[in-house]
Amino acid sequence: MAGFVVARKGIKCLKNFEAPLIRKDLFEKDITQKIMQFLSDMKIRTNTSSFRIFRTSSRGCLGVEHGDYHGLPVAGVPLGLIHPDGQVGGTLVFMWAASEGRDVKVASLNQIEKYGNNAKTADFSLDKYASPEAVKSDKHYPWTKFVQGAVWVIQKHLKEEKGVGLQHGIVGALSGDLPEGGLSSSAALSINLILALLEANNVKGITMREVTLWAKELENDYVGANCGILDQTMIGFGKPNALTVLRDQKSGEIEYVSMPEDTKPFSMFIFDTGKARPEGGLQNSTYFYRSGKDRTEIINFANELNLKIDNVGQLNADGFEQLINGLWKQGKGKDGTYSYHLANQVQYLRDANMNFNKLLSAWKTGDVKAIGDILYSDGQGLAGKFVISSPMQIIADAVAMGVPGVAGIRMAGGGDGGANIGIFIENDTITFEEARNMMLVTYGHYVKLNSIELNSEPKIYQATTSIHGVAEIKD
Repeated sequence: MAGFVVARKGIKCLKNFEAPLIRKDLFEKDITQKIMQFLSDMKIRTNTSSFRIFRTSSRGCLGVEHGDYHGLPVAGVPLGLIHPDGQVGGTLVFMWAASEGRDVKVASLNQIEKYGNNAKTADFSLDKYASPEAVKSDKHYPWTKFVQGAVWVIQKHLKEEKGVGLQHGIVGALSGDLPEGGLSSSAALSINLILALLEANNVKGITMREVTLWAKELENDYVGANCGILDQTMIGFGKPNALTVLRDQKSGEIEYVSMPEDTKPFSMFIFDTGKARPEGGLQNSTYFYRSGKDRTEIINFANELNLKIDNVGQLNADGFEQLINGLWKQGKGKDGTYSYHLANQVQYLRDANMNFNKLLSAWKTGDVKAIGDILYSDGQGLAGKFVISSPMQIIADAVAMGVPGVAGIRMAGGGDGGANIGIFIENDTITFEEARNMMLVTYGHYVKLNSIELNSEPKIYQATTSIHGVAEIKD
């Protein structure tokens, strides 16, 4: 990256989604300083007239977890993780500038810290990057596929819809403290990259709805992950202290639900189990089969029953019962495999969908205990019926529910490891810090007693919803 030339001319904001401005001394101060130092060491100018800093958050899904790729409604919040010094992290920060030419050069400080000289850096031209087939056929393709995928999806849509593609590449560096597994690091990365490339080229008329759909398309058709629209929506549209609701994926209409001001004080928290999902991301996980093969078989069988649907979200109560009963009666499918696991998956989706309106009502009235009950109930379905929670995520649930003040907890994100999301209600018996220590000690005893090897040290973060899903950091 040394000697790379950065364009001097200013870049106008896209009017459709101007990001709120966040003071650097309040958020991500350490991370932005780290990026600036890295770019300086690489002899890349970091004057404020050229470089800009975008931040994307993590997210917490409250319902229907794993329902988005089945066409069900979803709701969640943008999340920031509170550090001991009071700073809010759990975000992805991208410091970037437009290049004068068509080169794209993006480094990840997290990758450099992890792999040193073996870390991969995105370094390619707008005119030449890997094809989707090459990326999807290689399950160990490095993180740089997201940078190439951002260019691919934008070029595809701009050329099809506007007849002209990107003219300028970007140069910059990414860093963050977003735990991997369960907190939408891939969606945060995709949206950040797409926004930066659009801004660098002063592209007008693109809505945040389009950005979230393009980010999903990037993951589906370029990376090869069969994700739904949940993560992108919660980050792209997330507002502080509001539940972001997408009832109808086809219309894309967003609703916001706020809590009453007199709601009993509570905290969300993230329980990082320290057990990572299999190497290679969602493409190598149970999620890949649930959102791919299993989903297809469910829809095919539903249509054999003459239900005539494209996704489970189109079923009414009678349709759910007909599908579940049909899968149980079928027993063994035409290919010789049993269909009972599919019946269990549809049962979870039905139950979680029934909980959805209860969730919205509980949020609107500030009934935090009810929200915790729904979170835990859905978690039991994800573990026992959908079968996507990892063993250590299930253990984390059991540990947390034994601690006073914990109202509910379940796995977060794609499953097979990573993090859980929970709710702690403030009380006179125990503080959040005491509850956190109790959970970590009990979890640690279990790990030691059973000689379990973890990938990293387990951590529990107090989380805040007082954060935008997308923001621009300013001095």
